Amino acid sequence: MGVTVRELSPASKEPITLDQAKQHLNELENDFDQTIEANIVVARRWVERRTSLKLRAVEVDLTLDFFPAVIELPFAPVSSITEIKFFNGLGVEEVLPVAEFQSDLIGRPHRICPVFGSTWPVTETRLNAVTVTFVAGHDSNEPVPEDIIHGMKMLIAHWDRNREAVVIGTISKAIEFAVDSLVLPYRVPFV
Repeated sequence: MGVTVRELSPASKEPITLDQAKQHLNELENDFDQTIEANIVVARRWVERRTSLKLRAVEVDLTLDFFPAVIELPFAPVSSITEIKFFNGLGVEEVLPVAEFQSDLIGRPHRICPVFGSTWPVTETRLNAVTVTFVAGHDSNEPVPEDIIHGMKMLIAHWDRNREAVVIGTISKAIEFAVDSLVLPYRVPFV
């Protein structure tokens, strides 16, 4: 089954501000602000890839070739399901009424399935027949856990001090292990 995930809206602010990163780095000057800001973005993306969390609120489209028995959402936390669209057996795009599906936004991974006693509608046999639009990410209602913030700061500091792709003269790999130990407990499990 083909699965495509696409962010629709620009994300909200980064989970770490420039001032917080500079404080962690003990950086008082403004000479490297652009580099630090870039490292904030890259650290967030690194954590998002490792955990399947969205650390900023964004609207996301999940596109599937057909309705599986249960739709597992690829990110957490999810605050709402905006809509589910599908191409029916006649090739006409429809919006699935909210009353026809239920969602579990508590368990991980978050799931969507038809309401009890019903099934998904028949879709046209085609690529990208089903689109689930939802809002994922941490926001002011569910702040990013401090462990993840600290892991991001560690990455930012590491990249600030090691600006090359390869560090010569060392065999240590402790930074990845230390950051993983902070962020992986929050990883979204997928079956």
